[in-house]
Amino acid sequence: MLKKDITATITLHYEPIDREAADWIAAACEQALSLAQQLWGFSPPERCHMEVMTSWTGFLWRAAPGGWKALLTLAYPFWAPRARRTWPYSAGWTQRFGTTVAIGIKPPRLLPHNPQGLRFTVFVETDDRATIQTVACHELVHACSASRMLPAWLNEGIAMVTVDRFLDKPNVRPETLDRLKEFSPKGPPPTYRQMARMDLQTIAYHTTRGYWLVRYLLEKNPDLLRALTAEGQTSAEIEEHAAGALEIPAAD
Repeated sequence: MLKKDITATITLHYEPIDREAADWIAAACEQALSLAQQLWGFSPPERCHMEVMTSWTGFLWRAAPGGWKALLTLAYPFWAPRARRTWPYSAGWTQRFGTTVAIGIKPPRLLPHNPQGLRFTVFVETDDRATIQTVACHELVHACSASRMLPAWLNEGIAMVTVDRFLDKPNVRPETLDRLKEFSPKGPPPTYRQMARMDLQTIAYHTTRGYWLVRYLLEKNPDLLRALTAEGQTSAEIEEHAAGALEIPAAD
């Protein structure tokens, strides 16, 4: 694999066939990191392995630091089914290995093309370059927030709103707001592990719910989001703080 240093702590790995995608990703990183700092106060990850990923097993194996490879091998029966399930509809992944964060972004030739998938039902359609760069922005925000204990809805929401700022326009279809009224979830907002076992319709609901909640919070109380994304809070504390600021019951 070839590699390109994006910053002092972020290195991008790619196959020669994916050089163009790698150039698009590299070009997006500076703006994405700047937005993560400006909007949420996030610092760049201490160590970050970025990759134009073409295989979920290869990506995770290359990204894992030495000691983690043995753990991945031993725990394979537990994490592999979840990775296998999410691979077909995922455009990018972020995985944390201690202080190392790994980001994988599919090249255009491997992007999901299911008309019923998230790419076409949730997000505004863009060309290949814009799609790759917005995925890079989204995943870099996740990498910057990896040390926080953010609930999944907030973590997804801030990444998606950051992409809005990256593009200077909304990247989520407005009709997804109507779908929130039509869909009845069977339980409370899930963790990422729980979400991986859900069907695409339910994943789309919880993903867009996070986006619209963060949009609402940003307009209602911009300073609140900075407080919610600060270090040292648990998911439960974050949600209790948000509910108190909005003067609604925590269960809502």
